[in-house]
Amino acid sequence: MTTTRHNWSYVSGLVSAQAERLLDDREITALLDIPDEEERRARLRASLLFAEGPPEGDPSDAVEAAFAACVEGIALASPNPAVADLFTAAADWEEFRAFAKSKMSDGDPTLRDTRDKDAGPLRFEAVWQDRAEDSRLEPFAAAAARIQAECPGEGDRAGWIDLVTDAYEAAALDRTAARLGAGGLACWIRTWTTLRAAVGFVRARRAQWETAPILEIWRSVGFDDSILADVAKGPENNWPAAFDKLGLPAAHDVLGGDSKDAAVRLAVAVDRRLSELASAANGIPFGPERVFAFLWQLRNEAINLRLALAAAKYGMPVARVEAELR
Repeated sequence: MTTTRHNWSYVSGLVSAQAERLLDDREITALLDIPDEEERRARLRASLLFAEGPPEGDPSDAVEAAFAACVEGIALASPNPAVADLFTAAADWEEFRAFAKSKMSDGDPTLRDTRDKDAGPLRFEAVWQDRAEDSRLEPFAAAAARIQAECPGEGDRAGWIDLVTDAYEAAALDRTAARLGAGGLACWIRTWTTLRAAVGFVRARRAQWETAPILEIWRSVGFDDSILADVAKGPENNWPAAFDKLGLPAAHDVLGGDSKDAAVRLAVAVDRRLSELASAANGIPFGPERVFAFLWQLRNEAINLRLALAAAKYGMPVARVEAELR
């Protein structure tokens, strides 16, 4: 779909107005100081996610659905609704992961066998059998073919499926960003997906997996950066410098020592890096960059709300919550 920046003027104005209602860290952590669950639920109306009224049931379970509804609304107001795909595709790929694992289980207890529990939508059956007619399912079909052809017969097969799927999901995100016709946004997403690939290699190296086949999978979908290969195969003490070159200078702090949760902390740092890149949208009057930046901030708010609500429920210290906020 071809659009011009002028076409984005209405939705850009819309999100600019809504951005003034985004919650800051202080407002989110304040939820931990409210002892009464009903009052905490009522306070959620301050968030755009619950502007129509507080959620029913467990509020932390309602956050994801509320975010999806907000994204859909913004997409309907956008000249190119593909901007929403940058956020909604994650749920589709998560469903595909569960579906692929169930299809490859063959009684393997390490894979979640959910074939009798409606884990995967019927659309993935056609993908798995290479009969999908919808072009939007092509990335899933390519991933399915790779998994069926190369999934190892032993070891952490579930983790291997996750790593393969990560590569195809990242490539699909890059293509979606490119279709929006905004070079700045495409660069932000490319930096983000490349850093996510690097985090995947840190996870694989720490799990003592053979990374050469995984690196080849990433290369085959368009990630052939030599610096990424340094993370996959080079000495661990060179990781901070490699991440710096890929666009994440904060990795120097995260990778210090032998932290067992380095991959988790890196993933948070990568998201924060995209937040920094997206802040450039403040200087863009209208365009897909501005819409993306708003939805990214709203996504972070949704993540932070779920974290704060869970912390309030289980008594997590405020300091720990603040350290994990997006």
